[in-house]
Amino acid sequence: MSATAFCLSPFSSAFARAAFVAVLSQVALTAAHAQLPASPALVGEGAHAVTEADVRAELTPVDSASRQRMLSSPESVQRIATDIYVRRRLAQQAVAQHIDQEPQVQRLLQIVRERVLADMLGKRTESQSRPTGPVLESLARQNYQAQQKRFQQPERVRARHILIPLNAPDARAHAEDLRRQVLAGASFEELAKEFSKDPGSAAKGGDLGFFTRGKMVAPFEEAAFALDKPGAVADVVESKFGFHVIQLVDKRAAGIQPFDEVKEQLMEEAAGGVATTARQELVRPLLDAAQPHPQAIEAFARAQHE
Repeated sequence: MSATAFCLSPFSSAFARAAFVAVLSQVALTAAHAQLPASPALVGEGAHAVTEADVRAELTPVDSASRQRMLSSPESVQRIATDIYVRRRLAQQAVAQHIDQEPQVQRLLQIVRERVLADMLGKRTESQSRPTGPVLESLARQNYQAQQKRFQQPERVRARHILIPLNAPDARAHAEDLRRQVLAGASFEELAKEFSKDPGSAAKGGDLGFFTRGKMVAPFEEAAFALDKPGAVADVVESKFGFHVIQLVDKRAAGIQPFDEVKEQLMEEAAGGVATTARQELVRPLLDAAQPHPQAIEAFARAQHE
């Protein structure tokens, strides 16, 4: 078994997620829960109240982007808090019936506890090892220099356009008039917002962003790549979508994508790589120290078929 495989987050499976939820319920019934810093109640009252702290703890295994999205939605917060409340009351009933003392449940709670603690240790190790500032940027630059082929880009242009559908009244004449207005100094962006029928770009002033050859219909592409100076406007182009008024925003020759354009991505990758290595180093000596008992393992597996 590789250290990499072993180090995958314990919360990556449905069982682990359910286990984490279960252990939170158990923790809620302990004295330690009562000692947590007070926070406003969201659902319920008294000892059963579900607080902000409970909801945040519930979402611990969730990635930061999803967690923020869920915490910022009143409907989501209410659903999560209500689920916790119901689970907490059911767990209380289970304890009253001494279900928590059953051997199988005791084993499950122990497994869940170990999973949570192991994962928290792994995350703390990752966090403490994460490089910052100049060190992180230096690692990103090293990766950038070592992966130049990855950032090789073909020629590309950034353009904006106004689309007048073929079936619009006097479509070509309208497009020609809009082109004349642009050449006379009118704002391309404002005209695009008012007249363009391209739902994907009209609200952005017609901006299509950067694109390479092969991404647009042929007539549009030929006209866009033929422009050479930012601000230049092509003759009206007809395609299967309609008539286009096209303006060049920027043009870049084929070459290596600048470091500044991929800096954030590379810094995140570098930080993630260091964190993964740290977790692997945490686990590797434990894997080396593990002592499997092949005969017992084989006997156990064989018994499952009997």
